[in-house]
Amino acid sequence: PDLATKPFAVGQKHIIVTCNYIARSRGVSKLMLRTAAMKACPELIIIEGSDLEPYRRQARKIYNAFRTAVAALPGGTANFSKKGGMDEMYADVSAGVNSFFS
Repeated sequence: PDLATKPFAVGQKHIIVTCNYIARSRGVSKLMLRTAAMKACPELIIIEGSDLEPYRRQARKIYNAFRTAVAALPGGTANFSKKGGMDEMYADVSAGVNSFFS
């Protein structure tokens, strides 16, 4: 909440990996060098994001909850979920849809 109205970005090593819309409106973009980002937006707040383990830990919890929820849908375990990236998940609920229309 403290950063909601301020330009901020997440940095890893020498680059910006993501940033909010306020920072983007001031010329900052993904994969930009930190030095270039600071030139474009001197008031940019960069949060260090190199330690991904806390994020991975939460992503595992979210995926487990997602997988449980998908299996609880009509069609049960015939539905399946798949993990894409660290923050991407997909569900095939065709079995549930087919059982609904049968």
